[in-house]
Amino acid sequence: MTRDEFIEDVNCWSELINFCYDYDCDCCEDVYDDEQKDDYINERLTEMAENARSWQELQEDLCDIPVDCDYYILDRDRGWEGADYDAIFDAYKDSVLRWADVCEVWDEEEGGEEYEGESCNVDDVEDDLEDAEFEDGCSLEGLFTSCASTLQIIQVVDERERK
Repeated sequence: MTRDEFIEDVNCWSELINFCYDYDCDCCEDVYDDEQKDDYINERLTEMAENARSWQELQEDLCDIPVDCDYYILDRDRGWEGADYDAIFDAYKDSVLRWADVCEVWDEEEGGEEYEGESCNVDDVEDDLEDAEFEDGCSLEGLFTSCASTLQIIQVVDERERK
């Protein structure tokens, strides 16, 4: 896939997740569809019950899990969040785009020119965070999720610079 094809054609969670899977990118490893979320919770129900101090606490924990979203983000510290905000998707897509730039996974563009844009570095990521604008209704968790994705990119850049 070329960089331009990615920008034009990857416009929903399933396409973004499939791209990540195909290129072994872990930027979307914390994004689950509804069935995956249910499977994850079902596998950990016993553990959740053992860690709860009472059945009321377990009930409260289960009631805090969002429903009726197509995709969810799991923050291991804060729990589940619905990922139906465009700003959250855009932040993840931007992170995957930067990861792909750094890792140079793009096919050559038609016409024989390979993408030679600037590589991602820590300063670029920090500038993007300062310039990021989120739609109204984006939760604080969405902002933190975006920052977590950016942190993954920083780690890739640091590792690449060490090599």
